[in-house]
Amino acid sequence: MPERLATVALCADTNVLLLGLVSRLAFFDLSTGTIDTTPSCPSNRIFRHA
Repeated sequence: MPERLATVALCADTNVLLLGLVSRLAFFDLSTGTIDTTPSCPSNRIFRHA
């Protein structure tokens, strides 16, 4: 089952959207239809509230 979308943000690249999913951030490429959930910076962390 796909993860729920919480928010969307525009990026400098007009073919890419930043997606705020329930448990992580991801980039969505509008030209290819692919989602990249690989973090671009390994020091980034997303914390979930219990």
